[in-house]
Amino acid sequence: MKSNKEKKTPLLKPINSVFFVTENGPTEIPIENIDADTIGQKAYGLTCLPRQWTLPFLVISRIFFQKYKNNTVQNNNLFTKCCEYILETTKLIGFNEDEDIIIRSSACTEGLEERGKYFSIKGRLNNLYILLEDYFNKLAIDEILTGENVPLIIQKYIEPISAKGHLSNERRCYKDTRDWLGEFEDARKKINSPFQINLRNWRKEIVIGNLIDKPLICNLSAYVSEVLKIPAAWAYRQKLRLHFEWVWDGKIIYIVQADQEYNVVGTDPTKISKEKFNIEDKFIPKCLEEINIEHAKKYNKIKNVFTYLKLGLSITKLYVLENQSVIESLSKGYITPELESDIKFLVKGSLVIRMDLATDDIKRRQLLPRTEEVRDFNKALKWLISKSGEIKKQTTDSIAFIFHNFIPATASAFALASPKERKVQIEALWGLPEGLYYNAHDKYIVDTKTPKTDELQQKLNEFNIYKTLNFKHFFVSPNEQGNWEVKVLKPPFDWGTTIRKEDWIKQIALESRRIAEEEGTPLSIMWFIDVSLEGIKTKILPWYHEYFDPKKSSRALTHRTKTPFDKTLTIRTSADVVELRNESNSTKPRIRRVRIQLQEEKLLRDKNTLRLIGELCHKIGAVIVLEGGVLSHAYYQLIDTKAIVEVLHPFSNYEEKRDFNKLVRDKISTNIELGGEIVNKSKLSGEPLLKALREKLVEEAFETLDAIDKNSIVDELADVNEIVEGILSQINVTKEELLQRQKQKRMKAGGFKEGIILLETRNPTPITKLKENNYSLFEEKNTVKSEYLKLDERLLMNQIYGIDRSTDRREHPAASEAILRLKIPIVRDNWTASTTEIGSDELINDVRAKITGSRIGSKIHIELSIFSQYIQLNLPFEEADSVSDKKLEDS
Repeated sequence: MKSNKEKKTPLLKPINSVFFVTENGPTEIPIENIDADTIGQKAYGLTCLPRQWTLPFLVISRIFFQKYKNNTVQNNNLFTKCCEYILETTKLIGFNEDEDIIIRSSACTEGLEERGKYFSIKGRLNNLYILLEDYFNKLAIDEILTGENVPLIIQKYIEPISAKGHLSNERRCYKDTRDWLGEFEDARKKINSPFQINLRNWRKEIVIGNLIDKPLICNLSAYVSEVLKIPAAWAYRQKLRLHFEWVWDGKIIYIVQADQEYNVVGTDPTKISKEKFNIEDKFIPKCLEEINIEHAKKYNKIKNVFTYLKLGLSITKLYVLENQSVIESLSKGYITPELESDIKFLVKGSLVIRMDLATDDIKRRQLLPRTEEVRDFNKALKWLISKSGEIKKQTTDSIAFIFHNFIPATASAFALASPKERKVQIEALWGLPEGLYYNAHDKYIVDTKTPKTDELQQKLNEFNIYKTLNFKHFFVSPNEQGNWEVKVLKPPFDWGTTIRKEDWIKQIALESRRIAEEEGTPLSIMWFIDVSLEGIKTKILPWYHEYFDPKKSSRALTHRTKTPFDKTLTIRTSADVVELRNESNSTKPRIRRVRIQLQEEKLLRDKNTLRLIGELCHKIGAVIVLEGGVLSHAYYQLIDTKAIVEVLHPFSNYEEKRDFNKLVRDKISTNIELGGEIVNKSKLSGEPLLKALREKLVEEAFETLDAIDKNSIVDELADVNEIVEGILSQINVTKEELLQRQKQKRMKAGGFKEGIILLETRNPTPITKLKENNYSLFEEKNTVKSEYLKLDERLLMNQIYGIDRSTDRREHPAASEAILRLKIPIVRDNWTASTTEIGSDELINDVRAKITGSRIGSKIHIELSIFSQYIQLNLPFEEADSVSDKKLEDS
């Protein structure tokens, strides 16, 4: 798919000069001469940041890597010269000799679309030669980076001992540039938590002023999002869309990367040509037949049409070829003159040919072959000969080819409706229905207010519509030649509602209810939206429906924690499918997540490809991440392979039943009931209620501990206070009595505002006190001075959260036992401990166990890993060498 990046001067402008190392030595590039082609995209972004917000860095010219690739003989001299120049430059920007550094790429093409494509190396400046050579070696053998122009960044490195993360107002995150999505990765928990920054001047205006000359100081995790409002406001004032990467060492936040999002030249989905040639009133078939009730008895797609006709819904003209002898001739490459005449007439307009089978097997009927728009007789004939031959080899069922005009519509939808069920769920996306299989889309839930279909029309204006509008990047649409291709949506359609009129949404819901009632079963119904076709007055057109199995529709609830060793594969083309197949044959596959974003037209409806992807993912235990809808054919095909499918955009109330079994606020169940859900609840009193409240207090205390910003902390403290009041009510104690008790304790021992940590206490003898304080024996001293000791925060945390660990080993007559005893602070977020190895001559492999724990909220998650080491092949080289040496000595 061709690039949609708009070629224009970037809005992000350098505000600092940069030191640049070339083969002639270091130089300082002034602001006005800085460009991304010279120093690369990543370095360019860093020069645009206020100097106090990032870490010192320099850039190495791409010429060093180019010469390294092309001239291996002089590498030593090259590296010596390069390192000398780098060390000279680091002195100019204030690096120490043993400074921690990071070497990163800054390719000229390394923008947002290439994030994560490149790698980095960390180490000490005094080990520069080895680090740089190692980095160049990796670049030289990286197949993905072959041919890239890669300047390098050497930057001071700060270990994110507290946290790191991202902050972005890219269009995919939010529609408005003033809204930001952040990610906070706690360095101890290794768990990512999202947060939002919504800049509103009427709430609190952030005056940038001299803030750009100050570092981003932050002493508390709760204030990370508050401090990050400063760079967010700085970017918003310039109307920029940026993606920041940041690290926090517990004192200062540093921005280590700033990538700009460029405008894209997308496609307006409403501009699709609507001047389609219509042949309904002119065509008199010679071989084909207009569909009739006999066809409907055999073929499901035709049966659906007669359901719509019975309900008074509009349809387009459909013609069918089901003469099996004619189809048999086609499979052998022969076409009758009558069929040739029919096709030649139909291709004068935009013709689409679909296929159906006379079978009750829903899986076999799904994703059958169909053409794109066909405007050429030879192309239509070639397709018919090819597909009739293929399908004849696969089935003995009767085959039907269905011919009709292309339906010009700006959008498509799948609707879920069930008999007597008042709510209808709709998934919609611009363009053709195939786009819904794999791409982000909008969701609508329509409450029709009554389970009775005969009351729907009179209640139409009372229908409630609940919308979830997502960022939509891709859709499927015909090009000028009639070929269907994946396109990028043009703003504002990427965030705009797909179904533009609420009357259309309500009508889809109403008619879907009627269709489901007529069929007497839950249905997924395909709709064309904003139709422009001669002879069709309605703007919404039902096209196909099939049974919806609610047992297969639930979102996968198994989430695997991603590790640094896991790999994500995005499948766009046939080559990506080949990569997945190769990975499945590996003894240790690393792919753990597979995203499906098919962009080759031939793959969009290929059920064999879908089945293969599902089976391969099931084989290697990879999770399929699906942005597409759960009401479409593709979802069913993937689920049937037994693969785990995670749906990124599920219906918010999609689960029919959710278990809580927890104490909740008094009005929660009532609010849920008002939302239309059925609630099963119970009520506690007396001692069980008091126990539940005390347990709830512990749960909320953990949630307060885990809150990542000021607002979240205040919210959790409000919950804590509510529970405290509930406990007081149960034990008949007033709030005033509690406050009086609090006052008494504060008068006696103080509060917790000064942050005093008690490290240890001693009770020395009088003589020791005199020696330590230089007192005379006869001086009267009634108090002993205590001092505040300066202690490294990391060491202090290690002492507070330290794990008491002991091991033991027992030998039994027929077994060896390794014992691991642990005492772990309940507030510790994560920990790991291992047993010693158990091994003996009788054992095939040595065995070792590792137990890992993590606290998520008030629950402890435990993972136990058992390691069995591979046996080293014992080759008698040493022994053979010694024997040979002995023979030589004897001779």
